Amino acid sequence: MFSDTPVIYILHGDDDFTISQQIADLKKKIDPPSAAELNTTTLDGRTFSLNTLVNASHSMPFLANRRLVILNSPWGIINSESTRQ
Repeated sequence: MFSDTPVIYILHGDDDFTISQQIADLKKKIDPPSAAELNTTTLDGRTFSLNTLVNASHSMPFLANRRLVILNSPWGIINSESTRQ
């Protein structure tokens, strides 16, 4: 049923359309489809905390076969003014 190995996809580049299509395809793999919204967490790389990412990644799926955690702009926190000081 579940794999012991986490699956991580890195979608990188300037083609926002293709990246959004790939994310939509990943959401379609959440079964049942009605649970996709409950099992998808989207974080902003400019404002997220590492604890939030860890908690979202370690959470069990809720009435579904998997969870999806999306981290947009993962290097954003490094480039933010507050982390440089």
